[in-house]
This record gives sequence, C-alpha cells and structure tokens, in this order.
Amino acid sequence: MFATLLILLLPVIWFSAPLWGAKLVENILVQQQCRDAVVDIGGVGWHQSHINRLYCKDQNASFELDITDADISYTLAGLMEKRVEDVSLESAALNLRTTSESNAEAIPVLTTPALLLESLPLSSFHIRHIQLQQQNQQGEVIQEIRGYARYSDQGLSVALNEASHLKGVQLTLEMNRENGVSAALSQGDISIIDVQTTMRKTANDLTVDGETDVAIAPLFALLKPWLNMSEQQMEGVLHGSWQLSLPAQSSQPLLQQLDATAVFTLDAALHRPDSDDAHGKLNLNVSFQQGMGAWDIVDGSQLRFGDQEAMHADLAHLSGSFALTASGWSAAIAENSALRLKNIRINDIHIPSAQLRFIEPLGIRLSNEISIVQEAAVELMVPTAESQDVKLASRKISLALKQGSLLTPSGSFTAAAITLVSPALSLPESNLSGTFELSDKQVSVAGNMRSKQHGEQLNWQLSRQLSESAWHFNIAEKSTLQVKNVHLGDQAVSYVNIKAMRPIAFAIMPKGAVNLVNKTSIALVLPRLQLQENSFASRGLNINLHQGSIFSPSGSFVASGIKFTTPTMKLPESNVSGSFDLSKKQLSALGKVDAPEAGVHLVWKLKHIQAKQQGLLEFTAEQLTFGAGAMDLSRIIDSHDNYAIEGGVLDLKGSVQWQKNRQQKNNMDARFDLKLSGLKGFYKTNKFSGLSGNLHFNVDEKRLLMVPAVVSLDRLDAGVPVHHISMSAAFAYPFAGLANIQINQLKAEALGGLVSSEKISIDLARASNPFLVQIKHMDAGQVAEIRRQEGLQVQGLLDGELPFDWTSDGLKMTAGVLHSANVDGLIRYLGTESVRNLAASDQATKMVMDIMHNFHYKLLNIGANYTPDGELKMNIKLKGKNPEYENGRAVELNFNIEENVLKLMQGLNMAGGIGGAVEKKVQKELRKQ
Repeated sequence: MFATLLILLLPVIWFSAPLWGAKLVENILVQQQCRDAVVDIGGVGWHQSHINRLYCKDQNASFELDITDADISYTLAGLMEKRVEDVSLESAALNLRTTSESNAEAIPVLTTPALLLESLPLSSFHIRHIQLQQQNQQGEVIQEIRGYARYSDQGLSVALNEASHLKGVQLTLEMNRENGVSAALSQGDISIIDVQTTMRKTANDLTVDGETDVAIAPLFALLKPWLNMSEQQMEGVLHGSWQLSLPAQSSQPLLQQLDATAVFTLDAALHRPDSDDAHGKLNLNVSFQQGMGAWDIVDGSQLRFGDQEAMHADLAHLSGSFALTASGWSAAIAENSALRLKNIRINDIHIPSAQLRFIEPLGIRLSNEISIVQEAAVELMVPTAESQDVKLASRKISLALKQGSLLTPSGSFTAAAITLVSPALSLPESNLSGTFELSDKQVSVAGNMRSKQHGEQLNWQLSRQLSESAWHFNIAEKSTLQVKNVHLGDQAVSYVNIKAMRPIAFAIMPKGAVNLVNKTSIALVLPRLQLQENSFASRGLNINLHQGSIFSPSGSFVASGIKFTTPTMKLPESNVSGSFDLSKKQLSALGKVDAPEAGVHLVWKLKHIQAKQQGLLEFTAEQLTFGAGAMDLSRIIDSHDNYAIEGGVLDLKGSVQWQKNRQQKNNMDARFDLKLSGLKGFYKTNKFSGLSGNLHFNVDEKRLLMVPAVVSLDRLDAGVPVHHISMSAAFAYPFAGLANIQINQLKAEALGGLVSSEKISIDLARASNPFLVQIKHMDAGQVAEIRRQEGLQVQGLLDGELPFDWTSDGLKMTAGVLHSANVDGLIRYLGTESVRNLAASDQATKMVMDIMHNFHYKLLNIGANYTPDGELKMNIKLKGKNPEYENGRAVELNFNIEENVLKLMQGLNMAGGIGGAVEKKVQKELRKQ
C-alpha cells in the first residue's frame, strides 16, 4: 500500500519540482535580505537542471544580480557531498549602485571577481557573458564592465573589460595549479596591477615565488567613485615580492606548516586641496614559519605631511611579531620599538618633536575583538608644545596599559616635570599622575597634579558618556593650584594660590562652550603687590559661583583686609563685597566697601551692555565722619604735616557713564556730588573750620567742571583771621587747556570789617583778569595788632577798594586805595627802647615822638601797588594833630614804605608800617653816632 502510494507521488513531485523549488529558492533569497527575488526554474533532472532566470535586488537597492539560462550538471553522489560538476551561464549581470557612504567592501567584486569563484565547490563552470555595472544614486550608469569566466581542468580564466571605450579597464586572470597565477589590471595601455607567481613542486614540498607591482595613481582614479574622495589625488608605486613553502604531505593545518618571507616597498603621495599633502615611504619585511611570524619596518620608512619642514613621522624603528594560535591570530609590537615625530601641528598647537616608545612588548590578540593580552608600558616624550605665546614642557609621559580590549583600553599614566609658560601667567613645575578607562559606554580619566616646590595638589576627573556630547571635568574639594608670574596690564604678580572650597564640576560642550554644573566657591590668596611705588595687599578673596557658563559667570565675592599704600597716601584697611551677573546681555554687579576703623561705608552698582559697549557705575558714601575715632586723613596721607581734615562730615554720591561712539572711541561722562558739613582742618599754616556746601562736579574726556555752588566757611586763618566767608564758586578745567575760575558774591569778615567782591573771573588762558575787592569799616586797631609793633596803639575804621589783576605773570594790584572812614582816629606810638633813647638826644626824633604819642588824625590815606614777585609799595598820608603838641597845631605826615610780602593782608598793617618807618629812621641815626 505504502509502496504504491510512493510510486504515484514520485511523478507528481518530480514534475512539480520547478514550481516548489523556485518558491524554496525565493524564500532563501528573501531571508538573505533580497527585497525583490525572482526564480524561474525551467526543469529539474537526475544529472542536470536548467534555470531560466534568477534575479535578486537587496533591500537598499545597492546590489542587483540578474542571471539567465543557467545549466547545472551534477551527480547524486556529488550532491550528497555538496559538490556540483559544472555550471554554464549564458549571462550574469551585476549592478552596483553608489550610496552616500563609501563602500570599500565592494571594490574587490569589481576588480577581481574571479578570485571569489575559486572557493566554489565546482568541477567546472562557464559564464559566457558577464556584465558588471556601477550606478550613481540616481540610477545612472557610470561604469560598465563585460567579459567571461571559465573554470575547468584545475584552471581558472577570467577576462573583463570596460565596455564604454577602448581605453577602459581590463582585467585578466589566469590560474593554473601547476604553473601559478598571472593577473593584470590595466586601463588602455597603462598597467595598474600586475601579479606573477611561479610554483615549484618536489616530492617533499611546494614552493611559490611571487611578485606584484601596483601603479597607485590609476588605481586611485579607478577607486575614487567608491571611496568618496573625488577632490583628492594619489600617486606612487607599490612593489612586493614573496616566497611561500609548504610540505608536499602533511596532516597538520596548512598555516601551521607554511614558511614564508615577503618584502614590500611603498612610495606614495596624497594630494589634498583643503590641507597639506601627505607623502609616505614604507619598507616592510615579513617572515612566517610554522604559525609564527615577524615584521620589521626598516630604514627609509617615513610619513610626511606638507613640505620638508612640515609634520614628519619616522617609522623605521618599529618591529614586532604575529602568530596563529588556537584562539586566533595574535600580534605584538616589540620592546623598544619607537615612533618618532617632528613638527606636529594640531590646529594652532605646534610640537617640534615627540617620540612614542614601547618600554615593554605590546601583545595583541585578534579574535572576536582586538585585545591586549598582557600589561604593557609605553613612554611618550614631548619636550615642548607651543601655541602662539603659550609653551608647555614635560620630561616624559608614561602609560601603563592593562589587559583588555585595545579599542577600549584602561591603565594609568604619569607625566614628570610639567611646566606651562605664557605672557599672562605660568604654572610651577609639577608632576601629573592618574588612571584612565575607556568602555563602550564612557571614557573616564582621573588624576592629580602636584607642585614639586610647595606641594599644592589638584585632584581632578575627566569623563564622558558616549551617548552624550558633553565632557565632564571635576575638581575635588580643597584642591589647590598655584599660578605664577600673573601679569595684570603692566604689572606682574609673583604668584596666586587658588583653592577649591567646594567641589567644582564643569561640562565641556561642543563648539567650546564650558558650563559650571554646580554652585561652588574658590579662594584666592595673593602676596603683597608692589606696583612701582604703590603697595597692595589683602588677606584673601573668596568667589562664589552659580551654575552657568564659565565664560559669562554669576555669583558673589568677598575681599577682606585690603590695604593700599602710595608714597603720599595710605588708605584704611577695608573689605569689599558684592555680587555679579555676566550671563545676560546687560552685565551687572553691585556691592559695598567697608573700612570699619575709618567709619567708611560705600555702596556701588555697575551695569554694562557688551554689544553697545556702554555702561554705568553708581556709588554712594554717606556720613563720612572726620576726627578722633573716625576717618583721620593724617593716617591716610603721609604728608599730613601739610594738611589734614580734623572734623566734620562728608557725603559722596557719583556716577560714571561710558559708551563707544561711531569712531569706536570711548566716551566717558562722570558726575560727583559732594555734601560738605562743618569740615575742619588745616593746609600748611592755614587753618579752616566750618567748611560747608553742596558741590557738583562733571567730568568727561575733555574737561573737569564744577557747576556754580554756594560754599561757606566759618573761619579761615591764613595769618589774618577771616570769618563768615560765603561765595558762589564754579570752575572749569579743560584737560587740553588752562583752568577757568568764577567766584560771585564773595563776602567775609576780617579785622573787624567786611571784605567783599561782586565777581571774580579768572581765565588762565587770558593775559589779564581784573577784579575788585572792597573793604568796609575794617578796624585799624586789629590791623596794627597783626604786626605786633611794640609801643603802638591805633583806633579808627578803614574803607577802600583794591583793584587786583591775575595776569600770566601772577597776581598784581595797581592803585589800590584805603582811607579812613568818616570817624576820627587815634594813633598812640610810644616807640621802642632804642627809639626812646634816641629821642633823649636827638631833637628831630623827639619831635616825632611828641607828635605821635597822642596823634588824632582826621585823614588816613594809603595808596598801594603790588607786583607778582611780592613787592608791595605803599604811600601813606596822615593829617591830624596832637592836642598836647604846640597847642594842637595841625600836622601832616607822609611815609613811603616798600616791603616784600606775599600775602596782601599783611600789607594792610599800615600802622605797623608807620612804626616801622620811625624805627628805621632811629636806627639810621644811631648808626650815624
């Protein structure tokens, strides 16, 4: 029953084989990523089958295969051994479409397709028509190759040529197991690749000798469409020769019995339009014996980028070994192998020379991944690296690599004697050490930098999650760093100590952005700074930083114990604190300055718009008190013997504005308001008290201006006491010119009278600046007391006008007049002892003494002239009488006085001048005797 059923089914299965066989092959092709698959089986026989068409296009439409009229010959025994006797194809068309990415794996398919057929389980095959096409992304044919292929009697013959023109690509391959292999790739009459081998077979072994020559320029031109390097050019030659030896009979694996030696020489250049050309020479020796091999790069091997002075790599000191083990291939770079580099340029960084040396062999295993088989040590020598004016130097950098993947290595490193020098600052010589670890998820480097001289230590960590674009750089709490030779403008600071008071975490973003991830605090310690003749010192500066960009930070600061001293000034110790925000378009800061010992409290606020280059600084200091227990200028100003403020209160308020104009010049405008309340002090020998007023100053690039303001002074003692002074004052000082001073409504009390002037206008650019000072009811007795003339008493009042002129030579007065007021006056002159002695013997002197000892004057008139050199000339006229002299006869006296005085008020002591004139006359008479 079963046999009968089987007999009936066999014909059905046989005749339906083309149908179900085609469906079976289509399913297999779909499983192999074919998007479109067509299989048309014409017939299936016991020894031969015919395929009308087999078509496949992959899912990316980059590969398309179309085979027609294929005859396959076989035996049932051969099929059981997975072997086919013969394949005959009428045509095989292969279309390869270029994608956006280069497809280097497809290159051998186009250039040497017959090599792929050698491993097929066939006794023979014949492809009458081969068609290979290369298409661009739009489906246009950019290269087409046609030919044939035959394989029989242990010989392979392939011929392919480019169909578009006579000078197209041509490939021929002849392989014969007895005579060797001959292969050539050419284009027209230009040879691209030529391979020749010969075989020698004896009873004991098989020897294969071979040579190959490659012309790189035409080969590169051929491969350009596949490598996506259309803008680049490559030229040069590659030559190789080898010898292989195998035993004729052996049961061991082939590679375990293979002996081989090979020599390769390469001289090639790559021309790149957007960067330096690259030129390389390679002389490589390779040997292999019984599963173990060695390689050696010999003299003359080098790689150079650019001209003779550009980057240069010496490869002639590299050697190593390789082997085939049960777990796969392994290789090693030999101990003391070195790679020497010169003139390395990375962006704007220049490294004159460097050397990478393998202290221990670096063993590598090639299996599922490339891995380091044992710990190895590598030494990198980078004496200096320079970028513009920055120079980095080190003695050596050592790497210790652990076992593990070569693509994701881990280990430790040390860098000895690292120094950094730049025009702005330098780092002291330090040692760097740490560990590193790379995985398929992250990169992590951690270490510390320790100063050799003072032992400051900076602990840090650098890491990046490969799924993220940012690097993370962390500095541990209490890490310290010393920066030396810091330049601030024309000044230099010998060192600055920086300490992290809290952990610091940075995120280094693409395109150079650096963000502070956490709130942190740093402390700065500076030495005493000597800025020419000025000295600056502080106990320290603390800066608190908020999250955000490190290039536009925000936070707060405290600077304590600030001391500033100049040759003429010593500011009280002060503390400065505040906050700042540089993260917005308008930069801002505010804070205060406190000097507790001096009672100073100043508040300030700053804002600046970077895009417009304009800003504003405002500050206020209220109730600045002078005197004992408060601000003492004698402690601030070294020349306090000349001037001081000993009492009173000062309020200060001001602002400074700046902005760039269209010519990119800075315009500055400042305003200061000073409120003076009862200031008391002295300047040299001049004392003052009760100085009060509201003063307003404006400053710009051209001048300093004080707008008109009322100023009052209770007392000014410049040798002659002046009281209750008031005026409206203003002045302008152009920086490129001379000052202009305006005083209006000047009023004062001096020597019992009134001194006034309606207007005093002095422009130092003018040659003459006249003004008038008026005297009203000045007490002649007080004037006499200034000179303290012995034996002189004066009573009376004086009025007058003094016409002054401020000239280019100085102050002068012409035709000044003082006269007695409408009140009779009295002069009592008793004389000095010498004058009285002279009067006892001299009748003329006695007469003067008799008149002046009780002289009642009705007229006192003084004419005065004063020159800039201090010369005062006075003509004094007296009219009156002595009731006790000659029955009160009227008497008229004239005196001419010349005196060098620099203070006009001393010249008002006319009574002293009278006594002085009598004294001079007496002295003259005594000399005659």
